[in-house]
Amino acid sequence: MDSVPQLISIKGSLAQPIDAVTLTPLVYFSILDHFSRRQEGEKRVIGTLLGKVRPDKVVEITASFPVPHQETDETVAVDMDFHKKMSMLHSRANPKEQIVGWYSTCEKLDQNSVLFHEFYQTEAGTAVHVTVNPSLKALQSPTKKEGKSVVPSLPLHAYVGTPISIQTQHIGCQFQQIPLHLETASLDVLFRNQTTESSPMSNVTMLSDFENIELSISRVLAMLNDISAYVEAVVDKEVVPNPIVGRSLENALSSVPNIDREQFENMINTSVQDLLMLVYLSNLTKTQLAIAENLNSIV
Repeated sequence: MDSVPQLISIKGSLAQPIDAVTLTPLVYFSILDHFSRRQEGEKRVIGTLLGKVRPDKVVEITASFPVPHQETDETVAVDMDFHKKMSMLHSRANPKEQIVGWYSTCEKLDQNSVLFHEFYQTEAGTAVHVTVNPSLKALQSPTKKEGKSVVPSLPLHAYVGTPISIQTQHIGCQFQQIPLHLETASLDVLFRNQTTESSPMSNVTMLSDFENIELSISRVLAMLNDISAYVEAVVDKEVVPNPIVGRSLENALSSVPNIDREQFENMINTSVQDLLMLVYLSNLTKTQLAIAENLNSIV
């Protein structure tokens, strides 16, 4: 009599269901920058994703940081100390952001991906996995949608992992793809702030360092003029004095160190000279590297 095969039930569930993922452009660019700075011979890079889970079951990813790891055909290792230190620093700077998952620059989901995901599930409960293929070969050719040309972009996907167990024994997790939306509102606001009705989008330029310093100094001078005018009006009894404003001005003035004018100018001149020396040395280093590269190409 032939033996009847025994059916084994497979069960899996998520700690918190996730319907979709939103990603900010800053996180997207950070992932690409991490990949561009990877070590020689490293096939992919991974990192931690930070954000929050909204009540509508959407994970909002707002920050990320890279995590060093070693990956071979036989072993997988993650720098746990680095991950814990960076998580602690981010929690101090942004207490509202929490670990929501991890990213990888490889679209292939293999056994190592399962191990990484299980680690982040222990950290976040329900973790999402975002994959980015930064290879230029992955760029899709331009297409047309509703008569308009669609600009090609790098493949970007999001997954959730459902734990799988045979009866009471855990055997891994199954990845399920969920919708991912790349937010562009922040970029639109940036361009709208830099664009006026008289200047087209093509003329948008970023301010240089000196222009930013000049703008900051102009704002400080304008605030000092407003404060001076207010103090003069209070002294002339044209305005009723506000004790809160007076205490704030007193605290601000007391926090400024009492330094002689000549000593202050010498400090500024010394700092400028040090800065110019650093710029000179950096330019000299760049020139030496360029000469060495040209010599190597000739040889």
